[in-house]
Amino acid sequence: ARAATPNERAKQNAASYLEIEAYVNSKLCPIHNNTHHTTQQLQHVAPYLGECQVNGTTYLLWEESGEYTLEDYIEMDDGWVQLADDLGLSIVDEGNYDYGLAETTTGNDRQRLHNRLAAEVLRQILEGQAYIHSCGIVHRDIKVNTQHI
Repeated sequence: ARAATPNERAKQNAASYLEIEAYVNSKLCPIHNNTHHTTQQLQHVAPYLGECQVNGTTYLLWEESGEYTLEDYIEMDDGWVQLADDLGLSIVDEGNYDYGLAETTTGNDRQRLHNRLAAEVLRQILEGQAYIHSCGIVHRDIKVNTQHI
């Protein structure tokens, strides 16, 4: 991390931010802190690999966690359908057909899938939050773009 300015205070702030981010992420990664968290607890937190320096700039590294970001899916045409597919969601949940809809149509199926996807994404966010809270960390920077909800 480095400030894109010659301002010394901005450079100090960037270095401080990087140090805090590295510390917080190392607490979440069992490789670095030797805690015994289960794969279930870690599945919604990108595994932190550490830091490296290239030409005087320090970078934080995480393991790749999928091909697309949520922002990528939002920007795609019918990206929510692709995300549902990538998460293994289908329109009909085998063994449980009761979603409060008497008969399904294409519109109802799409709405049902959209609702299941919203619930799944929220569940994963909350599970990730529960995990980081169990590590003594409070995430204060979750943003919701209500334009796409």
